[in-house]
Amino acid sequence: MIKNRFLNILIPILFTGMWLSIGSDPKNFLFIFFDEKDLFKNISEMNFNQLINFMRAIFPLSCLIVCMFFVINLKLYKKQKKFIYILLLIQLIQVLTTLLSRNTIISEYEILIDHIGRYHWIISSISLILIFMIASKLENFNKDKLFYISIVFLTFIVIFFSYKIISDYFNYEINSNNTSAYNLNIWRESAFFFNHEIPRITGLSRSILVLLIVILYLEFNFKNLFTYSKNIIIILLGTLIFIFQSKFAVVFLFLIYFFYIFQSNIKIKSLLKVFILILLQFFLFFSVSNYKFEHIDNIQNKFNKIYTEEINEILMKYHSETNPTLKSKIKDQLYIKAEEHSAKYKTNATDLRKRKKAIDNALKGLDSNSKKTKNINTEKKFQEKYLRLYYNNEAKEMQLLDHIILSGRYKLWLETLKFIENRPLLGYGSMSDRIVINKKRLVSKDILNPVSNIFLYSTLSGGLICLALLIIFFILIRKNYLNIIFFSKLENNKNKIATMILLMISLRMMVENSFMLFGIDFILLLNSLYLTQKK
Repeated sequence: MIKNRFLNILIPILFTGMWLSIGSDPKNFLFIFFDEKDLFKNISEMNFNQLINFMRAIFPLSCLIVCMFFVINLKLYKKQKKFIYILLLIQLIQVLTTLLSRNTIISEYEILIDHIGRYHWIISSISLILIFMIASKLENFNKDKLFYISIVFLTFIVIFFSYKIISDYFNYEINSNNTSAYNLNIWRESAFFFNHEIPRITGLSRSILVLLIVILYLEFNFKNLFTYSKNIIIILLGTLIFIFQSKFAVVFLFLIYFFYIFQSNIKIKSLLKVFILILLQFFLFFSVSNYKFEHIDNIQNKFNKIYTEEINEILMKYHSETNPTLKSKIKDQLYIKAEEHSAKYKTNATDLRKRKKAIDNALKGLDSNSKKTKNINTEKKFQEKYLRLYYNNEAKEMQLLDHIILSGRYKLWLETLKFIENRPLLGYGSMSDRIVINKKRLVSKDILNPVSNIFLYSTLSGGLICLALLIIFFILIRKNYLNIIFFSKLENNKNKIATMILLMISLRMMVENSFMLFGIDFILLLNSLYLTQKK
């Protein structure tokens, strides 16, 4: 252990900087080296958003340089936890495999700036590892501080981005299809913050779960006041989980409640409490969903009333016209009117098809029976009103099962295995899943799908060596995970919080790349592992 007041102050600052760098794009600072303009001119011409993103993107590299200086100079790399060495080795392996991937299929889809950018997440992960290595060797430094910093950031993320999504959820111009929060268009303008995508529903739901775990097990001296506030916050957080409808988050929410009952000394009382909490969360979820539906439906009815009157007026002209040529032109006007309405109110292609079909039916009705028209409006089913869309009309049998349970991941996993077979030892380097299994999407500039499995990602990015190291890592931290078996006997609430977070990450990594890439999972993993370490 070393005494260093400067490092005691610096480490929380660096850790805060790493939090602020999450979601940054390496191109936000690499472009200054690849642009034809002068380096300093590029920097001086940045607007506020560009400057913020530049600082966020360059921070991990700056942090790495600073941390390496202290780790090497003070020899802090000695006598660290074994799992931290393994995590560091995993990152170094990916540096090598990324470097060697230049002569693979990857090179067909990336230019030099893209290749250099792939090291950004490795640098970020190494920087965070070095921060914890330094923190663990500082005398009188409480590593719990780093966990508290994480909670502050998670609180901001949940409040700010949940507000943005809920606002869009109620906004007719954005949610004119009256769909669930999960099915909102991810390319909408409001889904970007500082020119970067806001957290996805699945990631945001993970952050909500962490806050719910912390709130559930935190205790303060002023119990009466905190208990009421605590229950209200839990109800609100649980309601957000149901509104966002991430499948993993909904399942894990019930798992949290199960362990809460399991660890309680008075299980009947805890069971009743959980039952009431879930009941209130469901009530609030359906109330919010129903109010949103009625709100948007009322707006739609106003627009549809105007639309229907305009369509009926044209239909009457169609019926009264006898000239076939003019009648054909009037018919075209009906379709144009439907397209104009669809464009003006930003409805989807399905809605437009329904309107055109309704026009066809109305034309047939007029042709055969005087001036009677058929109702053009259609009503939504219960699922479309309150639940996210799970089905895929084109999927059959196993494909449908894959779509409903794994959201199409099984197909991605099979495709990933083919690429692993071609290059099992070295893999394709960091972030390679965004390229090798997304070749068609890269061409069409569609949203890229990660492989969404930590074991497949580790093998794809770092080969079998990286996979072996990942397995060794889990063996080394097995005691931290086994705490879940003795959960009710854990006396320290911090241990309970850390154990539940580790359980969440361990389950989440089966359907996400999780901590193999720098991000919130990686930070929470290290927070939780050091939180369970003996002082």
